[in-house]
Amino acid sequence: MQAGSPPIAAAVPHGSSLSLVWEFARAERAGDPYAFCFAPQEYLLRSAGGGFESAQLAWSESLLADLAALRRPERDPALLARLGEFLRGFLSPLGWAQHEPKILEACGRGERVVVTLRSAAAELYALPWELLTLKATGQHLGELPSLILRYEWPETATAAEN
Repeated sequence: MQAGSPPIAAAVPHGSSLSLVWEFARAERAGDPYAFCFAPQEYLLRSAGGGFESAQLAWSESLLADLAALRRPERDPALLARLGEFLRGFLSPLGWAQHEPKILEACGRGERVVVTLRSAAAELYALPWELLTLKATGQHLGELPSLILRYEWPETATAAEN
């Protein structure tokens, strides 16, 4: 990776939209998407230039309890903020702070923003990425009106964007 380049795939203008691709793989046993071990895991994120950065995600009993509580209608409102900050903390060493302003600026101009999560680690699809907290506004990623969050499984065909 080139010095100073942000690890999270760079925001690339696509017509009147902004596109980000987050492509994750588990650092250990990356070739088996289901080889999850319930313990803190190191994940690799491919950069826009093809390099990799890594960050650890602390899988724990408290995280599982929060994910289970998220499904309950009587959940504590603080849970949404806690999970959003947890995701923000995971993405922080991966260059998230450089992309958040670009996302907010594009949404502020009414442009469509497409964030694609592609992962060869199946367990990452269990996380509520829509709740990722935006530092500047306190909003969750999924609250942005012109943002689309897409999920892609590696090595599969994805429907074309409209």
